[in-house]
Amino acid sequence: MIRTGARFHKYFAVLLLMYGQWCILSGIFAYYGGVQSNNDRERDTLILFFVHLGFHFVLFVVLEIVYRLWRNKSGPLTTREVTKTLTTEEYEKLVHNGGKLCILDDFILDTERYASRHPGGQFLIDATVGRDVSKYFYGGYKMENSKRNMDGPYRHSMSARKVVQGLIVARLNNPAPKALAKIVERT
Repeated sequence: MIRTGARFHKYFAVLLLMYGQWCILSGIFAYYGGVQSNNDRERDTLILFFVHLGFHFVLFVVLEIVYRLWRNKSGPLTTREVTKTLTTEEYEKLVHNGGKLCILDDFILDTERYASRHPGGQFLIDATVGRDVSKYFYGGYKMENSKRNMDGPYRHSMSARKVVQGLIVARLNNPAPKALAKIVERT
């Protein structure tokens, strides 16, 4: 439903832009229709027409590239300094006691207040309580296993990253096991 609305919004915006261009160009033709002679009017009108279209095409391409680069910016979350840390045992205890927590890039997120506002629905948030959601957030996997949904995994936007920054409550302090620490020391 949300994607259908987004597509409708996108196509409506394109139609609105085309209508605006038509209004501008008809205004150019009407203005030059009464001011100049026929030959000069046709030449100047065509020049102005192509300059106008070229300017808007270049502007559209530049803005679309900037938007797509901003939207698909990837990498680890950049966040404010998180001073509170929890061990894995403390985290699991909080989840077992009913906390709606999940892990993203070693950050612990409290999703209780946000679950009802998540664009994908509360089900997605509730299904990931107590789990590491990094693979879903960065688009490595998707929750549903449907042949009907051919869009592939969803990669979250920069806006989603800003929402996540507000959900961070602690950092997961997961020290390496002693056996692994000994192996690291030997190398």
